Amino acid sequence: SDNWNCVLAGAAMLNRFHGGTLSQDRIAFEVRSRRAKGYAGEIINAQNTGLPASFTASRIQSELKERAVGPEWGFSYGDGLNTSQTMVAIRFALGSLGTVRRVADGDELWRLTVAEIDARRPFLAKSMNHVIVIVGYGMHNGKRVVVANNPAWGRVIRGVDGFPPANYAFFMPPVSAVGVRQD
Repeated sequence: SDNWNCVLAGAAMLNRFHGGTLSQDRIAFEVRSRRAKGYAGEIINAQNTGLPASFTASRIQSELKERAVGPEWGFSYGDGLNTSQTMVAIRFALGSLGTVRRVADGDELWRLTVAEIDARRPFLAKSMNHVIVIVGYGMHNGKRVVVANNPAWGRVIRGVDGFPPANYAFFMPPVSAVGVRQD
């Protein structure tokens, strides 16, 4: 194991929450396989307003390349996942792509978190180099906080202002995770 599996851990957490049984290894195998390119059209056509303008069809195609066959890459050892691969991991684990959102400030993140958690939909928060799963919210010392499962450090509590809008994208699971994988 290494410290580059946060996307896989997050996708597996969401899968498990929605009744699936996928392991991180199974998700990694799909994301790193030649089948990953089969998800490109769905990612390209998705209405994901939270993706930057640089997220083009050619970028998606290039990011979804098969890695060399072998246990190191098939199980994602020593290498994290890019944004396209993150979307494939979520799509594979949950059966649907969901959406990517960005927020303008802590107030918008608070509203988003309250709405999603109250609807029983934990979601991923992705920075440039790490993913956590937001699973709750509350007040701590008079400040609004989110509760997250952090694959590297366990349960963490962070103020809503600890998510600078320019640094984070939020991967929202589909409203109804009817295609959750269990293999």
